[in-house]
Amino acid sequence: MKDILQSYLFRVILIPPCVFLAVMFGGGAASGLETVTYMSSSGPLAGLLAIGIIALIVGTVIFLVYELGRLHRAYDYKAFGKTILGDKGAPLYEIFITLSMFLTLAYAATAGGTAVANHFDLPRFGVTIALLSMVVFLTYQGRRIVEMSMVGTSVMLLLCLLSMALTSVFAHGEAVASSLQDNLVDVTAMLGNLAIYTVAIIAYVPVMLYTARDLRSRQETLVAGYISGFVYVTPILCMHLSYLSRYPQALQQDIPNRWIAAEIMPPAFSDIFVAVLFIAILQTGVGLLQGFLERLDNWSLAKRNRRLSRKAHAGFSAAILTACLSLSSVGVIALLAKVFAFGFWLSLFIFTIPLFTVGVYKVFFGQAFARLGSDQPI
Repeated sequence: MKDILQSYLFRVILIPPCVFLAVMFGGGAASGLETVTYMSSSGPLAGLLAIGIIALIVGTVIFLVYELGRLHRAYDYKAFGKTILGDKGAPLYEIFITLSMFLTLAYAATAGGTAVANHFDLPRFGVTIALLSMVVFLTYQGRRIVEMSMVGTSVMLLLCLLSMALTSVFAHGEAVASSLQDNLVDVTAMLGNLAIYTVAIIAYVPVMLYTARDLRSRQETLVAGYISGFVYVTPILCMHLSYLSRYPQALQQDIPNRWIAAEIMPPAFSDIFVAVLFIAILQTGVGLLQGFLERLDNWSLAKRNRRLSRKAHAGFSAAILTACLSLSSVGVIALLAKVFAFGFWLSLFIFTIPLFTVGVYKVFFGQAFARLGSDQPI
């Protein structure tokens, strides 16, 4: 088993893309609103073009972040912040991404519990407790189990969404073709949506740097980065194609994914789909908490020369999730969400611009500097 986990297939092809997809999908894309708002609303053809551009941008960012992490042995988001912002600027990114993670965790826990409780007519409190317990269990098991569980989640998610897209194209092909004849592309609107969306999501990439620990060369970070980018947009593409079978009605729904599944798929599919979405939301919590635990482990190594125990991992996870749920119930999370409504600008100035200036320089032009402290090949 150990040999399989250290194979090129797992280290490069499967783990980085699946972890990124599993973490990012449940954080906001699960409902379909992100796809509608930032891609499909630009038009059928413009949406396809936007999805291709997102794949390239996300792939480039993951490559740069993972390559910087490999070169500088910076495998948590605080250490990474130092590579592009320096010692004095790094706390800005850490504060921003930590609060953003807590907001996402609160949303994911609340949304996941509510969706399943409403669909299956179950008590919301019980479903939320079950979600919390599963997250704590997986973080207790450690990074390897977390990564493997996300491979399974990504496969299930892609199969569900691919089945919807194929049904849309083959069973409702005339409607899809008719919608694609609307070839108007509002370039300004499309680029504006792309900027807001991509700057928001790419800031989370350093949280998942733990998946880059086993990448051994620039070629591997490059492959892992761009495969991750294209795997990430695959469910977005499937959703977009599904909506075209009921365009533009699908864009006007509160929860587009559930609506389109009920419209074009067999009744039993809805139960399976909601269950898979619940698992995807669960994995968002697991993946983000694993990134936070990696940060705590590196702090513990520096201070006490040992990592935190598995029980400590589970304890921190339970405490953080409980706090997020409590804050959400009293409205503090909603207040913080309003404060972070200008998160686009924060992300732009403390992550995106530094990454594409300082980060690019260190990756491509600062190899001598990058080799300091690293004996791995460039």
